[in-house]
Amino acid sequence: MKKIYIIIAAVVILAALICIIIFGSKAMKNNDSTETTAPVTEAPIPGAELIGSPEYTGEQIFTNPVAPGADPFVFKDDDGTYYLYATSGDEYGYRCYSSKNLVEWKSEGYCLLKDDVYTDPNSDFNKYAFWAPEVMKYEGKYYLVYTAQHRIGVAVSDSPTGPFTNNARRYLINSANVIDGNFFVDDDGTVYLYFVTQRKAEFNGVKVEAGNNIWGCVFDMEELKIDLKSIRLLVQWDAEIETLALSGGDCVEGPFMIKNNGTYYMTFSSNRYQNTKYSVHYATSDKPLGTFKRDKNNITLMCDDLDYKDNKNPHLYGTGHHCFVEAPNGKDLLIVYHAHRTGRSSAGLTGASLVSPRSACIDLAWFTDDGKLLAGTKENPTVPTAVSQPMLEGTKLERGVLLEGKFEKLSELPVVYVAQTDGLDTNAGTKDAPVKTLEKAFDKIMRGGTIVLLQSYDAGALLEIPKRTAPVMITAEHNNILLTYKFIRINCPLYLDNVILTPETANGISVIECNFNTVVMGMGVSCLNRPFGENDYPCLVGGKWKYTGDDTAKVYDSFKASDGEMISDKEYTLTVLGGTWQMIAKGSVVQSEELADSAVNGILRLGEDAEIK
Repeated sequence: MKKIYIIIAAVVILAALICIIIFGSKAMKNNDSTETTAPVTEAPIPGAELIGSPEYTGEQIFTNPVAPGADPFVFKDDDGTYYLYATSGDEYGYRCYSSKNLVEWKSEGYCLLKDDVYTDPNSDFNKYAFWAPEVMKYEGKYYLVYTAQHRIGVAVSDSPTGPFTNNARRYLINSANVIDGNFFVDDDGTVYLYFVTQRKAEFNGVKVEAGNNIWGCVFDMEELKIDLKSIRLLVQWDAEIETLALSGGDCVEGPFMIKNNGTYYMTFSSNRYQNTKYSVHYATSDKPLGTFKRDKNNITLMCDDLDYKDNKNPHLYGTGHHCFVEAPNGKDLLIVYHAHRTGRSSAGLTGASLVSPRSACIDLAWFTDDGKLLAGTKENPTVPTAVSQPMLEGTKLERGVLLEGKFEKLSELPVVYVAQTDGLDTNAGTKDAPVKTLEKAFDKIMRGGTIVLLQSYDAGALLEIPKRTAPVMITAEHNNILLTYKFIRINCPLYLDNVILTPETANGISVIECNFNTVVMGMGVSCLNRPFGENDYPCLVGGKWKYTGDDTAKVYDSFKASDGEMISDKEYTLTVLGGTWQMIAKGSVVQSEELADSAVNGILRLGEDAEIK
């Protein structure tokens, strides 16, 4: 009996040794970077071909602006991922974007919806005036301070992308118009909240009668409320300083606290955002609640062409509402701010076009040995960078460009520039003289070519991309361009890249119909969701779309067709490298259901960065 136990034990030991040898060799092979094989994952769509992301082969540079939105705030999480929150300019709530390199941003959708924002039904202010969100991570939770109805509130989430919820049925302060909240955690763990009052305000016996002014207080994280007795007036609009420094203005706003070598720097925007002189300044103190000392020469960032005199070179104007964040290399300081960009004379810019769109920009920031806080470049301090600059240390561009097959000839075809706000259809379509509409741009590329959007573009209910004898590319000059649409119908081979698709459909489904054409959605395509209904993201249909039934999306009525017209034996490829989609179908779709065997020779290829809901 003992011999049997010994034999069994020997067999077990031998089997264990064999397993160690086999699995150990596999582990060693997997740890060898030269022999690692990319994991094979199951395609989210049956029959789809999974492909890797193309390698980025372009020059490692970027140009401001880098993301959409005004009043930008960037939060760096513990894993090095950056999250951007901004005033998005719509009535639905707050959007969030993520990035690893601060240049290539991906839309994460809405992180705080209007239904989760406390609004006072008795207020005279528009309840959809959602401004200047900022996020702080504290003891594992994420806290978002927001502005609505000229009041500030706080919402909480377990994730930087939300959803954030606000359980309190009140604002933090109701006795004055209050905007632009900013959290700061001091070295001893005390949390402070800084904010701005508009016009008249009074706290703890201190009154202000006009302008926007900055206050600070201690914030109770357990109760999520302000210690009212701690509120202090920190930086007040000063007519003499503002006049001397900025030729007029009654506004100090957008506070951001930063500490360096024991000194507290209350940074803020001075002047009105509508002005080219909107710029970043600072005051200093040895305490987080003051007293703060101002100097008209304490300028961190300001445009160098305040009167629009230089129309030969690009400039960033109104370089204001900002934050500071640690650079990817872990040692440099960066400033994130909004600006409006133009290289043209102010003679052609009026009203909203002077300040719209406001977009997020980034530049280097640093403290000098004598205590100044500067931004821009060391060679040209306090001036925002409007020209191309190298990628930030420790990062690289990763969005590849896949031009193959029918798209190889794009480099040989003409390029037309479009600027919906500043362009004219009588222009030549060059970068300095862009056309106004996509329709005019299509007319200039009868044999195919590239269309570059210089500004965000609203295509309305229907964007018809006409037949052309060669492929068409639609792309954007910067990473912050939005293409708004309800329905896109494609009638020629199309490459779409480096744009943010924004469906405007409030009800029903927004669709991109490829119409059996070879189409590539590049890695630079990002999709904004719509924060309502079940169909938040756009649908991408490789064939045709057929709508029947009663719906408010009347644009689909003109696309009714017989089933025979929706079936094709045409050979085409639908390649989706980026974006977030509600549905992707290589064939036709009827009533949001795929029509079986409608594209028998269609091929669907999905990249690693494509997401299907």
